[in-house]
Amino acid sequence: HPPVPPHTPIQEPFAYLSFLAGQTRQIRLGTNVYLLGIRHPFVAARAIATLDVVSGGRAEVGVGAGWLREEWLAAGLDPRTRGARLDEALGICKRLWSERVVEHKGAFYEFPPVMFEPKPVQQPHPPLLIGGESDAALRRAARMASGWYGLGHTPEGVGEAVARVRKALAVEGRST
Repeated sequence: HPPVPPHTPIQEPFAYLSFLAGQTRQIRLGTNVYLLGIRHPFVAARAIATLDVVSGGRAEVGVGAGWLREEWLAAGLDPRTRGARLDEALGICKRLWSERVVEHKGAFYEFPPVMFEPKPVQQPHPPLLIGGESDAALRRAARMASGWYGLGHTPEGVGEAVARVRKALAVEGRST
């Protein structure tokens, strides 16, 4: 079960963060674990780029594949594809944010050459963080992200998780 009661209002994060951007001038604004894979990458990339533009380059984006199967089923998607969908959507977003013209033919998304605006203020894109504890999440963070979000770690217990992240980075030939 989700850690919040089902009647809890959950706002669309990038709309809410864009509102907060207009109320602040210095704080960074971002998501913890946004389920990018259940959204079309055009919609997500535009929401994220818009936040980065209206905040003057203060957006940070935490994404994850998600663990709650019911969210995927409610979206009409096979939860077994969540990791692959996230990887493909994240790759598309990165290209939309950084390339003049993007064309894509993948397992889940296909589109002819398109131009995409706005581009984020932060180039090539806002910092991307991957959330999750699975080996797949750690590999994804090492391969595709600027950082990693752990879940429920204490100061005493985080060392093991950090060691796992470092090992995944080493496999990808990265140190940070």
